Amino acid sequence: MNNKKILCLGNNTEDTDILAKLVAQERNLAYHGLITEVKEINPGCYQTSFYDMSYGDLIKLSRHMDSIIILDQPKDSYLDQHAFNQTISLGKYLKSICNVIFLNESFNLTIEDELKTNKSMCLLPFIQSVTINGKYYACCRSAPISKFNPFIKYSEDNKRNAIKQKMLAGEKLDKHCEYCYKLEEEDIVSPRITETIEWANRLNIKNINDATKINSPVYYEVRASNQCNLMCRMCNPVASNLIAQENKKLKIFNQLKYRYTGFDHVNIDNIEKLYVAGGEPTVMPELYTFLETCIEKEKTNFEILLNTNAVSLNKKFKSLLKHFDNFNFEISVDGYGLVDQYIRWPTNWNKLINNIDYIYNQGHNISFNSVVSIYNISSLYSIIDFLSNRYKKIPIHLSPVIFTYLKKDILSPYIFPDAKLVIDNLNKIKKLEIYHNDLVLKSKIDEYLNCFDTKHVVDLSTLASFFEYNDKLDRSRNIKLIDYIPELEQYRTLINN
Repeated sequence: MNNKKILCLGNNTEDTDILAKLVAQERNLAYHGLITEVKEINPGCYQTSFYDMSYGDLIKLSRHMDSIIILDQPKDSYLDQHAFNQTISLGKYLKSICNVIFLNESFNLTIEDELKTNKSMCLLPFIQSVTINGKYYACCRSAPISKFNPFIKYSEDNKRNAIKQKMLAGEKLDKHCEYCYKLEEEDIVSPRITETIEWANRLNIKNINDATKINSPVYYEVRASNQCNLMCRMCNPVASNLIAQENKKLKIFNQLKYRYTGFDHVNIDNIEKLYVAGGEPTVMPELYTFLETCIEKEKTNFEILLNTNAVSLNKKFKSLLKHFDNFNFEISVDGYGLVDQYIRWPTNWNKLINNIDYIYNQGHNISFNSVVSIYNISSLYSIIDFLSNRYKKIPIHLSPVIFTYLKKDILSPYIFPDAKLVIDNLNKIKKLEIYHNDLVLKSKIDEYLNCFDTKHVVDLSTLASFFEYNDKLDRSRNIKLIDYIPELEQYRTLINN
């Protein structure tokens, strides 16, 4: 018998077991079947999948293997697109650790290697249609490209084409891509990289030049209105009609004219993915109308990603949801219990968790997004610990707050005065399994730790502006910071002194 140790990665079906047995026979190896944990490895052949082990554990297990074999199983044989993409991506990553064999060489995409040398390339401008305030964007994080005009073909938008040509040539686009560039400078895995890899796997794009063959969008992003059920601390009238009403009295924001673009420009015959944000999509009539149209036309097999606070899931929404096989939820949760209620006012914590439980138990794909700010930087451990233990293997994204007041970044996590409190809290996260399994989350926690450990300076002027802004909202909503986040309220003394 051969004394090699081989791990086969597949789709968690009976076919995986059959193919792994063939691998063992062809290489004269003992076959040990499914493995679901990192443990002592004997010579022979094993099989597992992303459904059986986490990303981090698969990396750990691979260090004990002589070879990793990515089985020849088509994309549609996986239960969901994400697991296939992750399997291929892991295979590429593990090449730096051990010998990796793709039984289907067409899965061995090269675009990930090209991204290491081309620091500009991103697939989103090639495949995505994003309209915000009556303008096209390269993605939701970029600057506007051109005015929205449904009568101009996607492939004939000269300004978009100019951006694409510069990306292909490796020329950086600071105006449009500054967000991702900054993350990468801090060794944080950016959306430019993750989105490009995912879509390369999804569309079978083998190299950068293959992107030029795409002539129409397959990924749409829609914000139909500002109708919302919450008044989040870092939000504004454009994204919440309730804040717009409050702002008439408080006059915190300048009144802006805003052009919302609904679902009319979405070509459901060609669509691969739809991302819907708000406002809050679950309270928008436009979303219900669009879903009903898709059901009528029997077009329900594409991916829908809903950016939602998950506070309002009514019977009608649940009934429509049953018609779609690939409905995914990106759920915004910024803190545990009262912290989340305060930030995302007036969230009912118990109702929120019941709704998340419903979505999770129905088998829909979910992820969580926490906006990191002065409100929650000192208590991130509580919410990450809760979510990662209650909802196993669900990704948690950390997004930086974007908010200015009096030309100051008053909600930035970096103006929290007590660096030691933050560092102690973040170090607790490093002991959680998700920190070791999610490379993106790990990179962001490490960056926050580095900044508070080496670059933190107490800015009393900005802190004073924060309390000024926050007190206005508290008086309007008849609540007090001390009742929800007392560890932040105590630093008011720094201003008073």
